[in-house]
Amino acid sequence: MKELNTVWGVGSASGCALGKAVVFTPKRQIVPRRIITDPEAELARLSKAREEYGTELSLLYKQTLQKMDQPSADIFLMYSMLLEDDDIIDNIEQMVRTEHMNADYALQSEMKRLFELFSAMEDEYMRERSSDIENIANELIMRMQGTNTSLEINKSKGKQNLILVADVLTPADIVGLDRSCIKGVVSEHGSIHSHASILCRAMGMPMVVEAQGATCCITDGATVAVSGDTGEVVCEPDEAIIERYMAQIAEHDKQRHRYEKAADLKAVTLDGQELRVTVNIFSAEDLNKADWDLIDGVGLYRSDFLYLSGKDYPSEAQLFRAYKSAAEKAKGRDVVISAFDIGGDKCADYMQLPKEENPFLGKRAIRICLERPDLFCIQLRAVLKASAYGRVKLLLPMVSGTDEVKQTRHLLYRVMKQLKKENVHFDEHLPVGVMIETPAAVITSDVLAKTADFFSIGSNDLTQFVLAADRLNPQVEKLYDVCSPSVLRSIALVVRNAQKHKIPVSICGEAAGDTELIPLWAALRINELSVLPCDAAQVKYHVRQMHCNGIRASLDEVLCCTSADDVRRLLKKFSQ
Repeated sequence: MKELNTVWGVGSASGCALGKAVVFTPKRQIVPRRIITDPEAELARLSKAREEYGTELSLLYKQTLQKMDQPSADIFLMYSMLLEDDDIIDNIEQMVRTEHMNADYALQSEMKRLFELFSAMEDEYMRERSSDIENIANELIMRMQGTNTSLEINKSKGKQNLILVADVLTPADIVGLDRSCIKGVVSEHGSIHSHASILCRAMGMPMVVEAQGATCCITDGATVAVSGDTGEVVCEPDEAIIERYMAQIAEHDKQRHRYEKAADLKAVTLDGQELRVTVNIFSAEDLNKADWDLIDGVGLYRSDFLYLSGKDYPSEAQLFRAYKSAAEKAKGRDVVISAFDIGGDKCADYMQLPKEENPFLGKRAIRICLERPDLFCIQLRAVLKASAYGRVKLLLPMVSGTDEVKQTRHLLYRVMKQLKKENVHFDEHLPVGVMIETPAAVITSDVLAKTADFFSIGSNDLTQFVLAADRLNPQVEKLYDVCSPSVLRSIALVVRNAQKHKIPVSICGEAAGDTELIPLWAALRINELSVLPCDAAQVKYHVRQMHCNGIRASLDEVLCCTSADDVRRLLKKFSQ
């Protein structure tokens, strides 16, 4: 292999790929300074660009939530938050008004200042946020200048395997890729912490970043081999390298085949403990894609998309159609429907919710449900009516005490009386569960277990609330770790209280599908893992490869660890 044919970078999303190169080098935006006479007209240009980009980010959030998962969608939520930052906009407005400069130049100047500020930080994750600032600035400037903002792949290349080679890629570029032909990604810039890398990992798309000189060394149409594990990028590889990559791709395919073989089997450990594997459903598209013969039901049907995708609150008929479809497709399996979890990071304009300093700890989820019983009862009617068509359950998010459960049961009883008068059939013993995601719910889980029919542990929110670390705040992102001893001990306490009162407990969120953590969930005797549909087969496979008794014998050792790193070292021993 000739040295010149190889570019080395950093693997940021594992896997190998072979294909023809598509080289993408976007034009850099040059913004000259102009003296303007009408500051308000300039600021109107900026406002229009922000509004257009804000609309696109909202659409990307919804599309990513449908296609992928909540953490991936949250990337676009973070972009929206930066776009709406009043301090940044105030600085730009001041430059336009006092210095009479054009708005796009003022925007570029302010973003350059922030870019340099973040780039100089010691923390790698924080340095990488400078690219997010640059992306937002470029998107706004291109809109103000009327130029195209999207990545386009030449359609004439057909459906052959392609490797995208670029200078830099935005999250929007990655989400928009045609995964049927794009098999790998190479970027000259970025890092393992970049949002493009995070999205590629979620998509299972091999990616190499920091591949300096790739767009110069690799020509459009050249054969390229990419390893997201080692960071190797080979242009025009010889037969030996092609054979090596083909073998690695074949091994990956074999592993996928092992997962597929486990898909229609029960998730039972080698020593006989069974875990139910259910799926998280976010939209009608998820319902249609799910292979119902291979899963144990719906562990979490999030209604958020039904509330966020329209211009007004969904009607009872709309909700009923969605829930009835899920109940019928589940063919007698459980369908756990969450009460609407709006507020916090999930809010549509029509809702006109008040702006809060800390929306995650403000008016959201069950708090809005109970404050707006008119809206909540519409959803409760739809859930109850759907319960006539399958095994439907109701889950209450963001519960912090038994009063919220009791109030919900009171509303349910009232709605049941109405439906009886209307001669509508429903399950009079509809199970009501509690989502354990607040420290208050953890501490009072012994009392909640007396009022709830089941628990579902929401690992994402529970982690951020126990650690007081906002998962969308890059400054405390490193604190956000489900393997933190405080989080694991919280989960263990909840499970013990659930078992004491003989109610089932499941876990959902990213942690449920983390194969490194599955041995721990089995050792704790969690009954159910609710995961993304694409992860169900992989989770089943790993459950079927392990012994629980040995892990359970070391459970106290895991729970006595003093750091997340110590926990992970122990868990790695279990997975070997």
